Amino acid sequence: EITYGDWSSDVCSSDLGLMVLYGCLATAAFLVALRTGGWRRVLAAVAAGWMAACFATLLYLPWLVPLGLVLGAVALAESIGVVQDQGVRSAARVLLPTVILVAAVGGAGAALFLAAHRDALQAISASVYPGHRVSLGGESRLSQLLTAPLGVLATGRRTVEVAGLNQSEAASGLMFGLPVVLAGGAFGGFRVRTPVARALTAVSIALVVLGCWAVLPVPAAVGRLLLLTSVPGKRLAMPLAVGGALAAGLYAHRARTEPGFRPAGWRAAIAAGAFAGITAYAAHGFTVDGDRVGPVIAIGAAMVVGALAGCVLRGRVLLGLGGACVLLAVSSVTVNPLQRGLDPITGSPLLAQIDAVRATDRTGRWVSTPGDEPAFAILAASGAPVASGTSWYADSARWRRLDPDPRHEPIWNRFAYVYVFVEDRSTPARLRIGRTEDVVEVHIGSCDPALQRVGIRYVIATGPQGAPCLTELRAPARPGERYVYEVVPNRG
Repeated sequence: EITYGDWSSDVCSSDLGLMVLYGCLATAAFLVALRTGGWRRVLAAVAAGWMAACFATLLYLPWLVPLGLVLGAVALAESIGVVQDQGVRSAARVLLPTVILVAAVGGAGAALFLAAHRDALQAISASVYPGHRVSLGGESRLSQLLTAPLGVLATGRRTVEVAGLNQSEAASGLMFGLPVVLAGGAFGGFRVRTPVARALTAVSIALVVLGCWAVLPVPAAVGRLLLLTSVPGKRLAMPLAVGGALAAGLYAHRARTEPGFRPAGWRAAIAAGAFAGITAYAAHGFTVDGDRVGPVIAIGAAMVVGALAGCVLRGRVLLGLGGACVLLAVSSVTVNPLQRGLDPITGSPLLAQIDAVRATDRTGRWVSTPGDEPAFAILAASGAPVASGTSWYADSARWRRLDPDPRHEPIWNRFAYVYVFVEDRSTPARLRIGRTEDVVEVHIGSCDPALQRVGIRYVIATGPQGAPCLTELRAPARPGERYVYEVVPNRG
């Protein structure tokens, strides 16, 4: 059976890919606009603005902000280079029209999106989580930032959690920015005054800033200057990996084309060895569904990434970056369930049970018992109205019908994975935050009228239920099926 973690990883990886795609295309189009003239500049600036709007409207700030800092640093470095190369007056004739056109197109696209989704965005902004969340520096662990070489351990499992992250996020990339910074030479780009050198310096500075925010107790007042208080440290794995890939490519290019820049063998060996050592140390905290990694595997993975980093630093692109691509493909290509087909959903015996009930009732809401991840996923994918699952933003009217006490609004007014516990008791509905701030647990008696007020009519369970107001509709007759109950009004 497929798990909910598989499907959440698929959504997560789709967002990851789109953010990187739109962000990189916007940056590339902006660079083209600065280097060309006439209609080509106009077309490139329009494309940059439109792609920037697509990037911004993906909305997930924990990825948008750091990725924007990395790519924005590249754009800023090139803009500074135009001033260095052409002088202030000539550069102004290039930069001002380009920036204005990019901002106008991007602003118009974002404004159209905001107008179309105003109510939902206002609800998210007013929520406790993520709207009012404030993150602090140092919230991440090395085991969360250096997971890619160990992600291969998750490819053969129905994994829900890797080092506390989504599976696809954990396998998103290698932190090649670390050996690039350690090898030296990455921060002198504005003295060399070549586009590649400037871009390498800009990306390296951005990586240092993000790395410090991830693992050091940076004060919130400092992070607020760069909007980093909206970025939990553990969400920096992907932005740091993207920045590291850019830094590695730029560093390898300079090492190949500038003989004087290539680091001596001993410098490359020290940087690569330090990267391997830190990766091996981080493996002590790496888990796949709670299982820790053995020392042999950890050391082997560290040696592999260290060797790849050494090749990159010496300008051996095919071995270094090519080997990294192979490693990442192995650790991430099998993550998404769509690559394994839809049979776990379309052929699910549980889906057949749900469809049989829905043939006579298309409006009743469903819940599945917490802890049954396959049922959680199949119910979400079935198209049935659900009360358990992912709540992207709070439906305040429905929550107030369930619990009208205004003191409990901070519990439900958030993005949340909602777990509904239908219990054999007559106490009113009780809400509480689960083990993480994005989990809301609803504990409610089967005879509580609140179930009818919010439209919950069907309950999926792994075992027989003795609650007085649940009537059995279906019992499992083959593997993959569940007990299906109907909620009936209390006649007692």
